[in-house]
Amino acid sequence: MKNLIKNILALAVLGAIIFVFQNQIGRSYLNLRDRFFPCDFPIGYSVGTIDPRFNVSETVFEADIKSATDIWNKASSKILFIEKPNGNLKINLVYDTRQATTQKLNNLNSQITSGKNSYESLKTEYDMLKADILATRDNVQTENDVVIINQKIAKLNNLAQKINQSVSDVNAKVRQYNSAGEILGGQFEEGLYESDSSGQKIDIYEFKNKNNLIRVLAHELGHALSLDHSNDPSSIMYYINSGTNLTLSADDIRMLREHCGVK
Repeated sequence: MKNLIKNILALAVLGAIIFVFQNQIGRSYLNLRDRFFPCDFPIGYSVGTIDPRFNVSETVFEADIKSATDIWNKASSKILFIEKPNGNLKINLVYDTRQATTQKLNNLNSQITSGKNSYESLKTEYDMLKADILATRDNVQTENDVVIINQKIAKLNNLAQKINQSVSDVNAKVRQYNSAGEILGGQFEEGLYESDSSGQKIDIYEFKNKNNLIRVLAHELGHALSLDHSNDPSSIMYYINSGTNLTLSADDIRMLREHCGVK
């Protein structure tokens, strides 16, 4: 009878422990399963937190993640990633100085492009007016002709001042751009995949545009599959996000096949 009571108590304690730590136990099981049986079970993912300073809605972010998972799913004979309301893999947009600097660079680049376009427009107008003055200056005969050509010369001088100011503005923006670019130090982590007893997560810190974001997501999803970096610059799994393609390279596919046993 005593043994029965002990067994019941032991089971009750075990049940209580399992109930209290069920989330941690579940996450640990999923992590171990994905480690020892890679690609045999789809990795369930869901959107975690989105910092509003990225100006990306949850709907848009979900669509970008879907595009990134499709890169891997379509290259495999298996479903490697699947969206779930409480997926074990949380994908977050984490804002810090990296994205702040990138947004500043994008803004400065836009201003530089606008400034260059303004310069080209002013220079074209200047050259046309200068050619007109040179063509007509020898034919000045009346007082009215003198007034007209003097007006043209005044306008030409005014355009020259605007052109000089435009050049000065563009050069100032270029200096700001180069200074901001130095903050990034050339290479830095745009994203990071982590897995521990609390679960799996992908934190995205920086992206320049939609295409760039999808590539960063696809790269970190590759790490979620336990893939290493590739030595091929065109690969999604190359250590620097320098490409523009949204398809796997031959080396990406090779690593996928070797790791997952995909034919």
